[in-house]
Amino acid sequence: MSLLESSIGLFDPKSEGWSTYTERVEQHLTANGVVEAEKRRAFLLSVSGATVYQLVCSLVALAKPKDKSFEESVKLVQEHLTLYRLSIVQRFHFHVCTQKETESVAEFVASLCHLAEACEFGGTLEETLRDRLV
Repeated sequence: MSLLESSIGLFDPKSEGWSTYTERVEQHLTANGVVEAEKRRAFLLSVSGATVYQLVCSLVALAKPKDKSFEESVKLVQEHLTLYRLSIVQRFHFHVCTQKETESVAEFVASLCHLAEACEFGGTLEETLRDRLV
């Protein structure tokens, strides 16, 4: 399989967070032995989709996305997305989430963990998850 024949797919904020997505991209690049900074950045910007590319273009202002490193591009998008994810709103979604009829307990816990990523529970995460399940 060539580097571009990846199963990573476009970034979809409805199905995963940016940090999870970029971790998958990094794993793919590592598995394919890509260490050159320019190739890493180019792969991220090409595989993540037009929406992310446009966002990076907007965030770099007068520069071009190709002038930013892989790490800088990841950070730009992460900081932008973080601005729109207020923890109080995310905590609301966490606390009103209910287990679906077709969802196993393990799947429900995974859903809660995914929601908890943006809640900023800090050191109380385990306790909050426990309380949510009881």
